[in-house]
Amino acid sequence: MNYVWLDFKNKNRDGKGVFKFFTKSKLLPLGSLEESFIEFPTKKFKASISRQGNKRILSINDPTFQDKGIKSSITLEDNPNWDNTVVVTGYKEDPRLFYYNHKINMMPAEGILQLGEKIYEFNSNSSFGLMDWGRGIWPYKTHWLWGSACGIVDNVPVAFNIGYGFGDLSTHTENIIFYDGKAHKIDEITFHHENRDPSKPWKFTSNDNRFDMILTSLIPHTEKINFGIIKLNSSLMHGLYTGDLVLDNGETIHIKNMLGHAEDIFWRW
Repeated sequence: MNYVWLDFKNKNRDGKGVFKFFTKSKLLPLGSLEESFIEFPTKKFKASISRQGNKRILSINDPTFQDKGIKSSITLEDNPNWDNTVVVTGYKEDPRLFYYNHKINMMPAEGILQLGEKIYEFNSNSSFGLMDWGRGIWPYKTHWLWGSACGIVDNVPVAFNIGYGFGDLSTHTENIIFYDGKAHKIDEITFHHENRDPSKPWKFTSNDNRFDMILTSLIPHTEKINFGIIKLNSSLMHGLYTGDLVLDNGETIHIKNMLGHAEDIFWRW
C-alpha cells in the first residue's frame, strides 16, 4: 500500500509505501460498494480510504514527507447517474482463477492538500479522480496493460478506460468511452510503445477505428522489485492524451492534452 505525489509542473514524483505480507485480503472490504474504512497498516504515516454513501474519502498525514510534511483530505463523488464498468475475467488454464474489477473512471473531487506551506485546492468542476477496485485469485505470473484519462471537453465530462493482457478476453474487453456520464463501448485496443519506454510517446489504436490517441509523457516512471518469489517490472507514464474518440452515434470527439496515465506491468507474486 502506498501514496504517490505527482508534481506535473516540475515533472517529478515522490511517495512512500509499505508491503504487508500474508494478510489474506483481511485489510480490504469484500465489495466495492459497501461502507468501509481502510487504514494503511503502518506507523510511518497515517493514510486511509473510506466509503460513505456515494463518496470516497482519501486522507493522508505524513509530517516527515520531503522534510516539510504532507496533509490532505479529498472527497471523490460517485455520481449514481453516471455509468461505470464491472468486468469479471477468467483464466483458461485454471477455472479457479478469476479477476473481478470495478472501475469508476471519472469522479469529481473536492478538498485541500497541504505540502509544507503550500496549499492546493481541488474543485469538483475541474478536478477528478479514479477508482480501480479489484479482487480475485490470479496466476503466479501476470502481465497487464492499462490506461485511463478524464476531463472536460467543450463543457462535457469525458473519460475513457483501455486495457488488456491478462485472463481470457475472448468474450469481452474493458475498453470504453464515457461521454456526459454515458458509456460507449469499443472493441480491442493495441498499445504501441518502443521497448515499454515511458519517456517516449505511446500510441493507442482500436480495431474498430474508434480510438486513436497519443500519450506524451510528463512523468515517466519505471520500477523493478525482486524479492525472489515476488517480482515486479513496471513501466508507467503520466502525461497528456491527444487524439480522437468515436461515440456510438458516429460523432468524433477530439481530445487535446487531457491528463491521464498508461502502464505496462509484469508481476510475479
